[in-house]
Amino acid sequence: MTNIKSANVIVYVDNSNPQLSSSVESAASNTITGLNGMQVEINVVKMGTTTVNVQSIVFP
Repeated sequence: MTNIKSANVIVYVDNSNPQLSSSVESAASNTITGLNGMQVEINVVKMGTTTVNVQSIVFP
């Protein structure tokens, strides 16, 4: 089995420009969500089943 590690990501934003801060927070969140989804897909594929639609498991 693979050695899976987790990490915490902290994003510090300067709220002097609230619109920009919100955009940065949203981009960071979307990026991390996407990376997590990719890791789940990889893990499902590694299980060796070819009869499962990976997308339906990751994003029901």
